[in-house]
Amino acid sequence: IYAAHEMSGSFPHLSQMENLQRIFISVTKINGTLPESWGSIGNQQQLDTISVHSNNATGTLPESWSYSTGLKSINVVNNPLLYGNIPVEYGKKLPYFREILIYGTGINATTLPPGFTEKGVLVADTDPSSEL
Repeated sequence: IYAAHEMSGSFPHLSQMENLQRIFISVTKINGTLPESWGSIGNQQQLDTISVHSNNATGTLPESWSYSTGLKSINVVNNPLLYGNIPVEYGKKLPYFREILIYGTGINATTLPPGFTEKGVLVADTDPSSEL
């Protein structure tokens, strides 16, 4: 599912999408909390990417996303109203998880879930362009 630019409203729930592999909802006027229902989309092993950068997301990262066992990447960059910790379940239940991009948010990257270090999960909490 791809959405960009002039879309507005709240994040769609998408729970009826059977074979969804990627969610890209970026640089929109969409706002609100990130849907718990994205953790139970159709075949839970097929969803591999959730990218919702540069929106108006609020709240915390949903623990339920850990049920999408094929998930490899989450990008929530530039959503300053997101906060809290990365759910512990991401380290326990996501065997293929490789990166989480969280700079421009209030998400805490100092305490990582168990399993992240062992799996070599990239946690990007600093904008790479700021290092140029």
